[in-house]
Amino acid sequence: MDDPVAVETVIRSAFMDMPAIRDQDLCAVDPNSLSSAVEGLEPLRGKHRYELLDHLTWIDFGVLYRLTPYAVWYFAPTFMVLALRHLHRHEFYELMQPFRLPEALLEDVGVDTHASLEDMDEALSGMDIRRRIEAAGTQEGVKPHHGDLGLAWFGRQAHFYSPAERAAVAGFLGWLSTEWPLAPCVALARKHFWQVAGN
Repeated sequence: MDDPVAVETVIRSAFMDMPAIRDQDLCAVDPNSLSSAVEGLEPLRGKHRYELLDHLTWIDFGVLYRLTPYAVWYFAPTFMVLALRHLHRHEFYELMQPFRLPEALLEDVGVDTHASLEDMDEALSGMDIRRRIEAAGTQEGVKPHHGDLGLAWFGRQAHFYSPAERAAVAGFLGWLSTEWPLAPCVALARKHFWQVAGN
């Protein structure tokens, strides 16, 4: 599916709108504190899932280090739709880390991020990466460490997705791979984690 409007329709049908996010679900610290741990989060406070799309075209990827895993999932459709609408205006590569396989995750599981797509694909096929990510998702209290959004972080935020939501992410990554044909972590994420049977 190459039509971004059609991809957005699938995302919206899979990710239902929800009550506005609460501060305690947004960030692990008090958002009113004078701390770098809340930097950039003010636009997200008290917002509904799709509300930001009315007035924002881009979000700094640094918010990923400050959001709870739940909040990353909550705003996942917002991040995807922003990319669908504004990819040619803004750089969204880092903000796509909840969906593509971050380099830190690949390093955590021992995959050479400088290898060819074929070699990375073979390595992931031999280690049942989906099971490893899902196992990592059961860990509580996972936060990014040393600037890495690695296996534990990815697994914890991905733990919240329903099968329909995972299928929507797979469809989004199919579109994204046509926009970024040289980004192996996009195609690999779709194949090895997000794509569900029959998708």
